[in-house]
Amino acid sequence: MFLLATLLVFTLLGGTAGAATGCLWGARVSGVPIAEFEADLGRRLGVTRIYRTWNQALPGPEAAAHAAKGRVPILSFNTRRSGSTPIPWSEIAAHRHDAALRAKARAVRDFGRPLYLIFHHEPDNVHNAGVAGEAASYVAAWRVVHRIFAEVGTPNVTWVWTLSSRGFEEEPASWYPGDAYTDLIGSDSYAYPERPWRDVSEPARRFAARRGKPLTFPEWGIGERYSDATRARLVREISAWMRDNGVVFASYYWSQRPNKPDWRLYPGSRAFAAFREVAHQPYFGGTT
Repeated sequence: MFLLATLLVFTLLGGTAGAATGCLWGARVSGVPIAEFEADLGRRLGVTRIYRTWNQALPGPEAAAHAAKGRVPILSFNTRRSGSTPIPWSEIAAHRHDAALRAKARAVRDFGRPLYLIFHHEPDNVHNAGVAGEAASYVAAWRVVHRIFAEVGTPNVTWVWTLSSRGFEEEPASWYPGDAYTDLIGSDSYAYPERPWRDVSEPARRFAARRGKPLTFPEWGIGERYSDATRARLVREISAWMRDNGVVFASYYWSQRPNKPDWRLYPGSRAFAAFREVAHQPYFGGTT
């Protein structure tokens, strides 16, 4: 499915067969209209991250709007019911929610456009582990979800198994559903002064290499406590690292939540200029 979806993606983006060796450059944009962000960037984003809870329809209107504009959705859905605790992964594994999953799979199939699909990203995160369940139940749940989508027939889906960067430092194998159930490996990775990029990215790179799977970054960011000049340098260095390591896509977390770090690179800053510079490199889907 990964190869088919990749070919469809680059056809959708107007790319060539050679472009399939590149990296789709994108962002999760909040706080401003995405069209405004793209106007500042000078091009359309290749991918964008979307989050859905259990009670929300898949792929949803946001995915449809992005796909219509040529952005490939990175669609994450979890088992959290709106305003309540998650459905335990053990219930998914026990086939207690197969009907709902089949409905989701049919909707994704009928969507017809390529997308990257993540089931319950960062299961290792403290907000998930021990609440929705433990590693064994997550693995079993992922396999059930994957099998149901395969039975329904979703050739437009590429599966991206995604942990936090810290998850790759601990016991990633315990969360891994297996090569047959995974197309790409994803790491949500953020660089801070006390946790530089190499520290947060290398464990994921090594794990992906051992599994023989391409690496992705469904979320990545550079902390605001770096100076603007340093953030600009890091954008260039990190993008070069992604190129050298064959990263398939990277979606910058251009967002800020209450009482959380501000990851945004503001237009007019050196950091945003560097992000724009990378966006226009042919390897990252640019044209100049």
